[in-house]
Amino acid sequence: MLAFLSGDKEMAAREVRRSQASADAWARAAGCWAESFILADAGDVAGASAARDRAFVGFQETGDRWGIAMTLSFKAVSLSQDGDSAGAIELYQEGLRLALELRSQDDVVQQWWRLAVERARAGDIEGATRELDFAERYTRETANRQLVIILLFGRAELFLLTGAHQQARELLGRVESMVADAPFPAAMVEEWLGVFEARILLAEGRPAQAEAPALVSMRATLRRGDMPDVAGAVEVLAMIRHRQGRPADAARVLGIATLIRGRFDYGNLQIRELIASLQDSLTPAGYEDVIQQSSAMSKKDAVAELERMFESP
Repeated sequence: MLAFLSGDKEMAAREVRRSQASADAWARAAGCWAESFILADAGDVAGASAARDRAFVGFQETGDRWGIAMTLSFKAVSLSQDGDSAGAIELYQEGLRLALELRSQDDVVQQWWRLAVERARAGDIEGATRELDFAERYTRETANRQLVIILLFGRAELFLLTGAHQQARELLGRVESMVADAPFPAAMVEEWLGVFEARILLAEGRPAQAEAPALVSMRATLRRGDMPDVAGAVEVLAMIRHRQGRPADAARVLGIATLIRGRFDYGNLQIRELIASLQDSLTPAGYEDVIQQSSAMSKKDAVAELERMFESP
């Protein structure tokens, strides 16, 4: 995993093969876990899911509750993007239960935050608010400012989904004032602040102003090298292009996001609405043509096209 996170994908693949050939059952499970990230990074959804399932079984067989909790969380992400919010919520709840048993503070907050956002994506704002309230009470006992910041982004998500744009912007201001004294990666702060600012501006009906912070976020995510997260940032740009009255450009950008991640995020209501609107604007056949053209690109060419946007949005 360290090789993968540091960007040495060749070494990561080599270490995965070595782990999976080990006589140790836990090492094989860990190798499958790492392989799931490599495959997800390559946009191989089915391969990543299969590797994740193998890791989950291996962690169960060896009794590694932390490994089980982590695989449950990412299995939930996959279900969420399939549009199966009920299934995702069930897995997040089980992962949260294990993290609480293990008293793993970082993992507890990550699981709770994702559970809250998933409830919000499913339209259960009351349930999402309740989960965040529980998580915030838990976090106050840890005195960990990094975890507080994560939950502030979760609260900002709820404000955005309920139309409380000013409250969302105020929370982002709190985050900016806190990051100087918190051990939070600067690139991730830039990435998250940028995408939230872009989404707020878009919700306020200002798509022209929303593009600049969206590009800032996308550039920061590309530098971090997390391709599934890059796809999320690109989807926001697609929504902006659509609201700017550029449906063909929006469809092309959406196609690039799908190429990078290997799938649409069907759990995101805004993406479902964007697809329907683009089909209306371009006709279903015209929309499919643009998506297919984007999907036929190599990932290298797709990333190069994104990088050119920084020079001439």
